[in-house]
Amino acid sequence: MPDAGITLTEAPATPAHRHAALLVCLAFAAITALFAPFASTAWPNVPAFFPAYQTITAFCYALTAWLLFGDYRHGGRPSTLVLAAGALWTALILVAQLLSAPGMVGPARLIGGDQTTIHLWMWWHLGPPLFALLFAGVHKRFPGGAPDADARRTTSTLTFSGAAFAFFGVLLLVTHFHDDLPVLNHGADFSLITTTGVAPFVTLLSAAAAAAVWAVTRGGTVLSLWLVVSLVALVFDNLVTMLGGYRNSVGWYVGRFEALASAATLLMAYQHHIHEIARAAAQSASALTVELAARQRAERAMLQGQKLEGLGQLTGGVAHDFGNILQLLTNELELIRRRAPDDFSRQRAESALRATARGTKLTRQLLTFAKRQPLHFETVDLNARISDIAEMTRGAVGLMTLELALAPELWPIVTDANELDSAILNLIMNARDAMPDGGVLRIVTANAQAARDDGSVADCVRIDFVDTGTGMTPEVLARAWEPFFTTKPAGKGTGLGLSTVYGFVKQSGGNATLESAAGAGTTVSLTLPKGAPSALRGDAGADAAPQAKILSLIRREASD
Repeated sequence: MPDAGITLTEAPATPAHRHAALLVCLAFAAITALFAPFASTAWPNVPAFFPAYQTITAFCYALTAWLLFGDYRHGGRPSTLVLAAGALWTALILVAQLLSAPGMVGPARLIGGDQTTIHLWMWWHLGPPLFALLFAGVHKRFPGGAPDADARRTTSTLTFSGAAFAFFGVLLLVTHFHDDLPVLNHGADFSLITTTGVAPFVTLLSAAAAAAVWAVTRGGTVLSLWLVVSLVALVFDNLVTMLGGYRNSVGWYVGRFEALASAATLLMAYQHHIHEIARAAAQSASALTVELAARQRAERAMLQGQKLEGLGQLTGGVAHDFGNILQLLTNELELIRRRAPDDFSRQRAESALRATARGTKLTRQLLTFAKRQPLHFETVDLNARISDIAEMTRGAVGLMTLELALAPELWPIVTDANELDSAILNLIMNARDAMPDGGVLRIVTANAQAARDDGSVADCVRIDFVDTGTGMTPEVLARAWEPFFTTKPAGKGTGLGLSTVYGFVKQSGGNATLESAAGAGTTVSLTLPKGAPSALRGDAGADAAPQAKILSLIRREASD
C-alpha cells in the first residue's frame, strides 16, 4: 500500500480516494436532482430536528478545527492553518445561530432579533468558501511548512485568536445592529435570500472556491481532495434549500442533511486516514516481527553451527591422533595373536583386537562428525537405498511401523553410499528408541532446491524422517547434534548417532535440520546435492556389496 503519510496535508490522494470522491459528488448531485421537483413541498415538523442538526454540525466543524490545528502544529502546511481557522469560525457561527433561533433552547431567542438567524446563516455559508479561497492562495504562495515548532505554535495561536475576534465582530454586528440589517426573511419564509441574490452569490462563491482549490492542488493530497468534495456538497445544499424556499419544506430538510454531510466530510477523511496509518503500522509491526524471528533463528543457527564447527575441530584432532595410536595397537596385537605360544594368549589378544576395533569404529564416527573422514563420492539412487534398508530392518524396529513416501521421479544424489546407509540406519534406530511402545516413522523423499552460502540456489534431494515419538524438550533439541550427547541410559548409546549424520551430510555438501517438541514427535530433514542420472549403476550385481554392508550395519546397531 502507498505511504499513508504523517499528516493529512501531506498524505497523497490515491486513485481509490479520487474514485470515492467522484462517487460522493455524483451522489450529492443525484440526491439534489431527485428531490428538486418537489423541494417546495411541505414536510411535517420534526421535533428537535433543527437544534439536533445544528449541534451535530457545529460539533463536526469544531472537531475538524481541532484536528486541523493539530495537523498544522505537527508539521502541516500554513494552508492547513487557514482551514482550521475557517472550521473554527463556522463552528462558532453555528452555535450563535442556534442561540438566535426562537424556541430552540427556550421559548424565545437568546440573542439578536428577527434578522439575526438568517444573517448568521449567510455568514456561515460564506465561511467555508472564503476560507477555501484563502487556503488555495496560501497553499500556492507557501508550499512548505513553518520552520520550527515554536513558529508553528505562535502562528496557530495568532490565527486562533484572529478567527475568534472576527467571529465576535460579526456576532456584535448581527445582534446589536439587527434592526439595521437588510430583511432576508419573514418568519419561516426565507425566499428573500434567493430573490435578493444572497443565496445565489453564496452558491456561486462555493462553486468558485471548489474550482480554485482544484486548480491549485489538483486534489493531490487527501485534504485538498475532500475539501473540494465538502464545497461541492455545500453547492448542492444551497441549491436544494433555495428550491425549498421556507423552513420544514422537503428542500430545507434535504439541504440540512447535505450541509451536515459537508461538515462531516473532512472528519471522515481523517478517520479513513487514521485507519490507513493504523493498518500500515500493523503491517510494519507484523513484518518486523517476522524479520526479528527470522533473524533470531539465523543467529541461533549460526551460533549452533559455530559451536558444532568448534567441537568438530577439537574432536577431529583428537580422533586423528587416537586413530594413529589404535592403528599401532592393532598391528602389535595382530602380531601377538599370530605368535601366541598358547590358546590363552591368543584369546586375550583377540579380545584386545575386538576392543581396538570398537575404538576404530568410534574414531571413524568422530572423524565423520568432524568432516575429516574420507568419503567415496558416487551417484546414488536414494529411493532404492531407502527401500532396501527399510525391507531389511523390518524385523529390527520392534513395535514401530515404518512408512515410505518416496517421490516417483526422484533425482539421483552424489554422496558416499556406505555412509548414507549408516546415516539412514542411525535415524531409523533413533526413531525406534524414541517409540518403545510403538509408533510411526514416515520417510519422505522429494526433489527440492536449497540456498547455497553464496546466495545462489541449487537442486537437491530432501529426505524427511518424521516420527510420532516422545519428541525433545528445547534444552535437548539445542544439543542434539553434539557428539557424545545422549538421553539414553548409560551403556545404551555412544551419543554419536546424530552427530555422525550431521558431519556426513555437511561433508557431502548438504544440510541437516531438526524439528521437535516434547510429546509431538521429531522431524529430521536431510538435503543432499543432486547427481547426474547417467552415472547411476545399472547392474543388479553391483548392489550385492551395499546390501552386505547394510546387513553388517544392522547387526552392528543391534549389538550396540
